[in-house]
Amino acid sequence: MDTSNPGSSDLGEGFKSHFDILPALDDTTRSQVYAVRHEVYCEDLHYEPVRPNRRESDEYNRHSVHCLMRTTDDTRTLVGCTRLVLARPEDPYYPFPFEVACRANLPRHAVDSRKLPRDRITEVSRLAVRHM
Repeated sequence: MDTSNPGSSDLGEGFKSHFDILPALDDTTRSQVYAVRHEVYCEDLHYEPVRPNRRESDEYNRHSVHCLMRTTDDTRTLVGCTRLVLARPEDPYYPFPFEVACRANLPRHAVDSRKLPRDRITEVSRLAVRHM
């Protein structure tokens, strides 16, 4: 499909022409993830306290897969990040962030997340898009 056509309906190709998504597999890219998260969650939204090192992190980082999103132009500007929180290998029934934050409101009669196969589920978490 022709992505240069403004009427094109292939959103995936249009997205890929403007943005790259990179796995944060090393300390440098994970530090960039934490910096974007700090900017969004601490400085912009005031959801978390501002930290002297300007890095937002929590207990779930060590068993998460992190991703960065950046522009494809010459600037390679960081525009956002997210993570997939995996079940803890040593304690698979340790609650996911959503289970903690929404504990009082989870309708256990509809979906009991404690009964799901923890080795096959993840939580999309800390989705952050920078205000540009």
